[in-house]
Amino acid sequence: MTPASEIAFPFERASAYSIAELKTFESDLHEKRLKSPALSNELRAPITGSPSWIALRNKELIPLIYYANHMSVSDSARFIIAPYGHPGADIRLYYSGETENLQMTTAYADWRFPDANVPTKHGGHLHRHETEILNREGIVGWGPLTESNGKLLQERRMVSTVERDAAHFNGLVQALVNKFKKKCEPECTLLVLAVGYFEGGTREWFGRLACSAVRTARKQVSQPSWIKRICILDQGFCIDSG
Repeated sequence: MTPASEIAFPFERASAYSIAELKTFESDLHEKRLKSPALSNELRAPITGSPSWIALRNKELIPLIYYANHMSVSDSARFIIAPYGHPGADIRLYYSGETENLQMTTAYADWRFPDANVPTKHGGHLHRHETEILNREGIVGWGPLTESNGKLLQERRMVSTVERDAAHFNGLVQALVNKFKKKCEPECTLLVLAVGYFEGGTREWFGRLACSAVRTARKQVSQPSWIKRICILDQGFCIDSG
């Protein structure tokens, strides 16, 4: 049994819960993580035998908390997690007499460059390896993480602003384009969780990056009609790009 398997996860799909209940769970989980490095490691990078709720928490409930905090949604507001595989909204949020349909996606820095000497993978694949390195070694280097012939490489150097901005921009564009190709029920707010972007700079920097990525994605693929608005966010910033 893994450390996370011993956690009582209270949120079931198709049932209603309050934002307050979610925040209480996260607060309790935070305290448990402080006392158990193994639990903290597992939540970052699930292992064999890890419960499925970790992915639900990381990819849907964490963005929901960030969104609720940024939008000053009342703790009494309620939400329902859609059944697994449901083609519509991932989460329905009920507050201020309204219902908001939320679709979630995740963006990671994409370290591919035209002059790269080795082919690289991007997005969640490399982020997973990065968290495994962090769990194993207690530190992650500053440079881009790449993969060639099954071997992970990380440049141990400071990353320039130009490199950083390009990687974060490309990651956002790819996440948006992928989501634009999906079909969903109408009138959804698309939440894009930008993992690790908070460390990149100021709110103004994040805003310029987010809005530019949305414009670029719309040029590559037409934004589908089911998307009512797009919010790109992390724990520190939330940009409503319309």
